[in-house]
Amino acid sequence: MSADNRLTGVVVIQIHHLRSGAEADFAGNFETDAVPVLIGASGRLLGAFITEHAENSFPRLPVRLSENVFIAVTGFDSPEAHASYEAAVAASPQWQAADVTWRTETLRLTPTSQSLLR
Repeated sequence: MSADNRLTGVVVIQIHHLRSGAEADFAGNFETDAVPVLIGASGRLLGAFITEHAENSFPRLPVRLSENVFIAVTGFDSPEAHASYEAAVAASPQWQAADVTWRTETLRLTPTSQSLLR
């Protein structure tokens, strides 16, 4: 893919692995503590998802029953704006430390010119 198809903004997906039963509390803390920082860094919350512990009604789709995660999908106009958000969140990690059982996975994506996430 050529550089001409790439936009300057980034989409960031963070997967927070949580202790069992902590998903709702983590989501609430994310909403009250992290989203204002996100907005202050000129970021946008594109989506947030928590583990659904219901029975898998579509068995052809593999589901990891033991996973407990909170996934945040955010958008930033530049990599620098994302770095600003990361620095602000890192300065105040206490809102998430008790619930996270494993490191947070971070995926940084650059939407192409055809993407609806520009």
